[in-house]
Amino acid sequence: MIVGGSRDLRVVGLRETYYEFGTYEFKIILNPKHFQSCHDCEIFLTDSDRRSIDVEVRRWGRKMVCSFVVGSALPDGVVDLKIVLRGQKRERTVKKMFWVIKPDVTK
Repeated sequence: MIVGGSRDLRVVGLRETYYEFGTYEFKIILNPKHFQSCHDCEIFLTDSDRRSIDVEVRRWGRKMVCSFVVGSALPDGVVDLKIVLRGQKRERTVKKMFWVIKPDVTK
């Protein structure tokens, strides 16, 4: 499990690798020194074929819970997570990535 971040945010519950089909979620917590809320921030997930992955974002205060689905349509490979932060005086982009290795369903 990755707990990473910078002085602007923490990402909690994002795994390095996803092996199973299912719905997963992770949290993003913004630093109160730089952000009053997360309502202006955007989350993007992109698969290894550069196609967008649907992500549901629930927001409250400076916290976001992001949910996404690993299914048969999602290809194996690296998934890019892009977080666009809009704070009090500036805009910043944070990028992270993780792997999707789908189970072999032919066995």
